[in-house]
Amino acid sequence: MSKSPSVVVMWDYTTPYTQFVDYTKRKDAVNVNNNRLIEGVDKEVAQAIAKEVPEQELDYVGYINYMKRAYATKEDNQDKTGIFTDTTLNATVAQAKELKNLLKKARANDSILWRGVISFDNDFLAENGLFDAQTKEVDQVGIKRVIQKSMPDLIQREGLSSSAFWWGNIHLNTDNIHVHIGLSEVQSARPTFYFDKHHRTERKAKFSQKTIKSLKSQVFNQLIRETLKDRNLSQEKEIVNLRNKLLKSISNKKVEKLDELERFYLEQAINHLPDKKKLRYSSNALDFKISKFFIGLYVDRELEKNADAYNSFKEKSSEFLDQYRNVYSSDSETIKQAKESRLEDLRERLGNRVINYIKVTDLSQITHKKSNISKLSKMNQQKVKECDPNATLIHTREQWASRGYLISPFAQPITILIPKKNQKGKYRKVLYFDERFALGKGRESNRRNEIDLNMLVSMKKEDLNRLIEITKSLPKEARGNCELGIFKYALKRKILKERQIELKVLDSSLADYHNPVEEDREFLNYKKGQIKELQRLVKLQLKPNYELNKAQTIEKGNLENKYLDLVRVPIRKVKKDVYQAQMQGLDKEINLVNRLQDMSILKILRGNDITKENYLNELKTQKKIVKTKYLINCNNKLIKKTTDKAQIQKYLSQNGQYLQDLKACYKALDPNASPETKLNWDYKHNQQLKQEINKQENIKRLKRAYRPHYPVTNKLIRGIRLSMQSDTAKEVSLLKQKEREEEQEMNR
Repeated sequence: MSKSPSVVVMWDYTTPYTQFVDYTKRKDAVNVNNNRLIEGVDKEVAQAIAKEVPEQELDYVGYINYMKRAYATKEDNQDKTGIFTDTTLNATVAQAKELKNLLKKARANDSILWRGVISFDNDFLAENGLFDAQTKEVDQVGIKRVIQKSMPDLIQREGLSSSAFWWGNIHLNTDNIHVHIGLSEVQSARPTFYFDKHHRTERKAKFSQKTIKSLKSQVFNQLIRETLKDRNLSQEKEIVNLRNKLLKSISNKKVEKLDELERFYLEQAINHLPDKKKLRYSSNALDFKISKFFIGLYVDRELEKNADAYNSFKEKSSEFLDQYRNVYSSDSETIKQAKESRLEDLRERLGNRVINYIKVTDLSQITHKKSNISKLSKMNQQKVKECDPNATLIHTREQWASRGYLISPFAQPITILIPKKNQKGKYRKVLYFDERFALGKGRESNRRNEIDLNMLVSMKKEDLNRLIEITKSLPKEARGNCELGIFKYALKRKILKERQIELKVLDSSLADYHNPVEEDREFLNYKKGQIKELQRLVKLQLKPNYELNKAQTIEKGNLENKYLDLVRVPIRKVKKDVYQAQMQGLDKEINLVNRLQDMSILKILRGNDITKENYLNELKTQKKIVKTKYLINCNNKLIKKTTDKAQIQKYLSQNGQYLQDLKACYKALDPNASPETKLNWDYKHNQQLKQEINKQENIKRLKRAYRPHYPVTNKLIRGIRLSMQSDTAKEVSLLKQKEREEEQEMNR
């Protein structure tokens, strides 16, 4: 027999009329296109199955006698038979006789006898643990239970009466294991009609194709469910154990075992928890958003530390759910959603564990701030000891106020000497106060601690962006004092530090380029000069404004104007002098690139292969952006000067077209650009260079007569990164200046 599908269902019927015996002996009785309904197989397979199961032609009593033949079922004995029904897996001899009596009553009442065959592919049964190909043993109990669960649906679908009864038997006497099923009604509920071909009134006998298809689907799915039950229970147990291991990693953690980052996340979660609220991690309350964000980061940190268990959990969950793709005919999207739901459930459980951990832990062990006195000069440390021997964490009155605290009128001041600006050897006296005298005010009463800028900078850039967006979405009264400014300032420092590394790598790469031809030398020197100026700009930007003298402030402003991010620079800032300076610089670079011979120089600058033509097109697009913004700015000024409505409309119409041109230019420069938190950075990151550094690709030089260029090496990159890993925390005065600096940058 040709290879059949996993499960094949055949269904036909006979009637109690005596004429039917002659009818079934006709030559076409086994013709699969006659009364027999077959689901999911082609004609060839169906005919092969019909030939193997000729007993389908037997009448009422002969059919049940055949079904209990011992050689076919191998389950008969003196007391029991291989027959099974809706109430028993092995009918007794007495129960088999009762079936015969029911059939006689059914025939007397002109009921239909339906005869079904469910044939299985042996390999399918073997794969699901129901058949041993070596010993030929069959799990008949498992198969019978599946049929018992599937038959009620067939009876209900076809609207059979409450007197309907059925029986079945597993037959092992053919190549493919199959189940015979008999079905009838003592009192039939089937409608009657006059059948012209047979010249008599008959009951409607044929089942719908949907019914047969449903039976096949149920048998198939139930078989897999039954056989997978033990396997699934084992898998689920393993998954639950992995989940519990991850949960215990949080609830059993001792405070002294927390690393610096974990302590910071918990500290911020505690400091931002709303007062007197019972919370769950699933809560979306506004006043819980920042706490929830830091709890999420703590959960991420724990999952990183328990990566083996977490990866096993994801892998086992994925394997477990993939089984249901075939079992339940689930589509890929449904399975994908189920996988995501499991991970979300795990995160929610972990988040709730963190909240409980905070409740049962001595919070003072987490939120206790390290002393900042050791950062002072030896002279000032001595002054602190003299003024307040018990002091640990000190700030000025203004610094405490920026954190949401007032100073107690009974506070003990500490006099610190601070160097005067630009006056070497001269100092001014400043009063500091210990945290013992800092009193909380309003809803932040004694809760808000200093936000560690160094720890904020150590966070991922995307996390800082998300924190800023969350904070911006809150009402002002729900934010901590100046917190949004601190978060933005931390993100700015993070980006500046990254930029510093990029520029140092570029500078080193260009410095390693030896013996360029004359046409390339001028371009190389031009770009080296630009990089040196950009490095100087970043260094100035990393300093708070109050630390810059007048000359440095002017220098910083000039460099910021020279190296504008042309996409983000406000239109109002592109005045005539800016426009002319930018156009002059771009024209000079275009001229130098036109004379360039070695294209590998462009690759060093960009971090990937780029043609001269594309590089020039980018420069020309930048020129168009500068010009368009300048023209819009000019029109805006003209609009303010005139009251002529026609002229105003003309300028507005022109500006509308210019804005469309700008959008086209932006898209040409970066087709995949995605919106980010808009901070006014001066110099755009070279993302392609970063990708190149991360992949550590070797830059291949074009073959030329002069000495080849040696690419950026792993050793060089490691050295640069190590050299840049200095402490990013500044003195507490940085926090004092954060809001003022942000205002100045926005105004600029």
